[in-house]
Amino acid sequence: MASGGYDEAARGLLVLLCGIPGCGKDLIGRSCAQVLNGAALSQDEHQGNATSTLAKFESLLLQGTSPIIVLRNGVDVGDRLPYVISARRSGYRVTAVWPEEISSDQSARRAAIFLASLAGCYGRLSEGGRSGHETLTVTDNLSKPAQVCLNFLQMFRAPSAPGEVDAVCRMPFLQSNLASFEESLTGKLSDIQTDMCKGKALPDFVKKAFVGNFEGTKMKIMKWGEARRSSEEIITELLVFLRNQISIKAVPPPPAPTAVDTKRLQRAAKIRAAVEHLVSPFNLSACREGGTTVTLCRWLTVEDRLRPAWPSSYFAGAPQLKKWGTTAQDVLDAAQESLDALAPLQEGDKGVRVQLLNQEGAVYVSPVDPLPEASLLKLRCPDIERAR
Repeated sequence: MASGGYDEAARGLLVLLCGIPGCGKDLIGRSCAQVLNGAALSQDEHQGNATSTLAKFESLLLQGTSPIIVLRNGVDVGDRLPYVISARRSGYRVTAVWPEEISSDQSARRAAIFLASLAGCYGRLSEGGRSGHETLTVTDNLSKPAQVCLNFLQMFRAPSAPGEVDAVCRMPFLQSNLASFEESLTGKLSDIQTDMCKGKALPDFVKKAFVGNFEGTKMKIMKWGEARRSSEEIITELLVFLRNQISIKAVPPPPAPTAVDTKRLQRAAKIRAAVEHLVSPFNLSACREGGTTVTLCRWLTVEDRLRPAWPSSYFAGAPQLKKWGTTAQDVLDAAQESLDALAPLQEGDKGVRVQLLNQEGAVYVSPVDPLPEASLLKLRCPDIERAR
């Protein structure tokens, strides 16, 4: 036994298998759970009820079931947090797995996973689309499942390790070469991705599939599934990752939060993730030259280095943060938590750790590490050498 009464190996393993509807989570996750004598849990089994799904998950923790593979879209840190908290409280190691194409910067692959997921989603439906899926069915609107898939894809924020979970695994769900798949389409994948970035409307290429009845639509969409890798290959690779994670030592769990604490932590995590994202290289690359991200940026000298910084009002006024009623103090708290953490809450260049800087009686939020040159240029850095 390790000190504190915990086994040398973790008491169990939680696997958050994230993605969008139809991407293949259920087949892959349930197959792995069966091989490893674990359990797979989907919110669809509970008619989309998050509360009853979490209750079932906690009952599996009490039974010591491992691994537990949670099959949810898990689009952001707040959505995933209740599972992370409960698992760690029970001494479980926490991992996250998702199709790498969903968070890919390659436009063709991101468009292809969307199309392949639509094939998976519509392929489950029967009786004119009225059955076959617990929550996504067709009544008077053929494109409704597709719109839901697009919304989830646009909202998806990939988890990071060690920022949010203990380990992550980005897995290719699509063929490595999409050239032959793209040739079978009547539109370019890059053009489809461009349309996807314009707003919440479905790309024109996808809209054309929804002309006619359900069966005709389904036949068109099912062809898009040809972009997938074989599920057997993905399952084999995922099992290697999971077996390795099962063998890793545990850490003592934190104190159990109350239900009120959990909701507070969810909100705080969402705010922190949004603050880190707003000044990340990924977001800066997309901001407008004359937008508030550029015009409100101040350049402060700290330890002889120029650092970009923004007032807390910039973050509190962002549309997403306003939706959560974010105050200036919320932003300051998020920045302090970010500084104290080991890593940002989002992977890659989509999130950065931030800190608070004080100058002339005012408090600003600034990235901890230097930004890449492209970001410095976008922010009109007056001296790039001193900002590196």
